[in-house]
Amino acid sequence: MPDNVWPISTPSPLLILPEQARFLLDRQDVLFIDIRTPEAFAQARIPGAISIPAKEVASRYKEIIIHDFVIVYGSGGEEDLTPCIVDVFRHHFEFEEIVGLAGGFTRWADESHPVDRTPVETPRTPPSQVPWEEIDVLEAYCRLQKGHTLLDIREPMEIRFGYPEGAIFMPMNEAPFRLEELARMTPLLLICNSGNRSGMLAEYLLHQGFDPQKVANVVGGVIAWQIFRLPWVRPATLGAHSSISRK
Repeated sequence: MPDNVWPISTPSPLLILPEQARFLLDRQDVLFIDIRTPEAFAQARIPGAISIPAKEVASRYKEIIIHDFVIVYGSGGEEDLTPCIVDVFRHHFEFEEIVGLAGGFTRWADESHPVDRTPVETPRTPPSQVPWEEIDVLEAYCRLQKGHTLLDIREPMEIRFGYPEGAIFMPMNEAPFRLEELARMTPLLLICNSGNRSGMLAEYLLHQGFDPQKVANVVGGVIAWQIFRLPWVRPATLGAHSSISRK
């Protein structure tokens, strides 16, 4: 943390209180990153913050780690991924100079800290070509921590080289015969080697009546999972993972 921070105890090593963050607002060596949607950012934001939506953090991580000190904030609600994102950067990217804003933008505004409401143009994003969610591995990891089911649909011979920690294993060809089990596991995060097969399964599940808001395809698959050095397990034997099981 930068020197001369107002000495207030923080709620956790990963979080900073709004009154502490306000003290750092004019520091040139501190960057505020808003991970809310572009629409929310356009309406109101912390002065000087830049927008990197949660769905883009993995692909834009190099923009974050070049700074001296970073404060990340989301909405502050139950679905806010800020603590998880900060944890990933600290423990998997080994970037220590990052904290999250306790309570997010909601608490910041409620405590009457400065808010920039100058209109900004919302970046135009092309409409999704698929009815299910497409998310990156960082968001998938954070959703896994919140209780979503990460379903590894690769073949047993692929699993022997390892799998994402916390994943459940079910080969893709078994899914049509186990729809009731899958329905009990929602919301689902489908992952394969690169994202192609899991996208096919997402389409199939929607045709079977699954809620598109409860089915997500993990783009980049386990290849991206390993690139970002997210928790990975190497099984001792293949046989122990030949059927569905909690990791």
